[in-house]
Amino acid sequence: MSVSVIHSIMNLTTVMAKLILKRMCPAIFLWATFLWAAVPAAEAAPVGLTYREVPLASAAARRSDHRPLLDVTIWYPAVEGTAQEEVDVGPPGQALLVGGLAAIDAEPAPGRHPVVLLSPGFGGSAEDLFWLGGGLAARGFVVVGVSHPGNNALDRTPVGGTAWWERPRDLIAAVRAMATDPALGPHVDMAHVGAAGFSMGGMTALALGGALIDPRHFDDFCATRPADKVCDTAPETPDAPHLTQRDGIHLLGLDQAAARASDGAAFPGVRAILAIAPPVQMLSPESLGRVTARTTLVVGDSDPLVPAATEAAVAARLVKDARLVMVPGAAHYSFVGICTPHGRTVLKLCAWAPEAERAHATALAEAIRLFQDTLSPGGRP
Repeated sequence: MSVSVIHSIMNLTTVMAKLILKRMCPAIFLWATFLWAAVPAAEAAPVGLTYREVPLASAAARRSDHRPLLDVTIWYPAVEGTAQEEVDVGPPGQALLVGGLAAIDAEPAPGRHPVVLLSPGFGGSAEDLFWLGGGLAARGFVVVGVSHPGNNALDRTPVGGTAWWERPRDLIAAVRAMATDPALGPHVDMAHVGAAGFSMGGMTALALGGALIDPRHFDDFCATRPADKVCDTAPETPDAPHLTQRDGIHLLGLDQAAARASDGAAFPGVRAILAIAPPVQMLSPESLGRVTARTTLVVGDSDPLVPAATEAAVAARLVKDARLVMVPGAAHYSFVGICTPHGRTVLKLCAWAPEAERAHATALAEAIRLFQDTLSPGGRP
């Protein structure tokens, strides 16, 4: 998926506006296959699902309604025996993406549970990754996902799409709010926190782990490799004008904010990172070498939009002991939710998502392995 500033200047199409409910190093190169069978079904717990609006001053400039609020979606383990129902993504009766089993506002399972912060891709919403959020909650994690202000499927604004350096701070605000939430706070273990994300959300997860956001580096990369698809316009907006990050930032009067892009974007407690198809050229290469959280990168080997060779593989070489997992046949949108029959008739991305089931199964199994090993009691720090 392209991450050019021009996306932020485009409005959603009518269909997309209705999308969501609220040289590689051989030592780290792995041809992944289905791993779902490695996760015993008996371990699954009922999944609770709830939503919050969190006060956040920086959201006002990004949202079209200028409300200082952050929309948060939380998946969590519910008490044993909780009845679940199928929750799909999209307008009632016209679901576009398959969600999963969950119980809305269910009672949380007793005890404190490790936390995973979850960031969707550019223009996406937390529910795009229901398969990951719900899958982790079923294995005992509280998953705090955000629909970034002004850069989600219901609301896109120029500032929301351009100020992507606010993404990590969105998640930090969300998890801190959950820690004091009357219903969820007693069940959130803030001493065991991980981060996950897809596409630009994968970049966000790496930033939470200490990588520095650097819009200038992205422009410099694209100046030397203009044919790289990550520098191009998105397939959804082929007629959009092309602007550099510098030009877009200046046009919107965000120069001072961009100069502070990495301030407060790291969450010191992050122990593990799952980055799915991340555009890492948006980060300072030197800073990737300072990431200490255990890191797994999952990408499709048929992704022309965020090519592994110039993106995830770079992070895999620079982040110490990073694990790189390649999913055969998967492309970029293979990691978004599975399209429903109705979704396939209205969403172009449904045709750009080969091997989606394999992609989801692989990424979820890798996530469970990573976070159980690092966040669960007895796991490695």
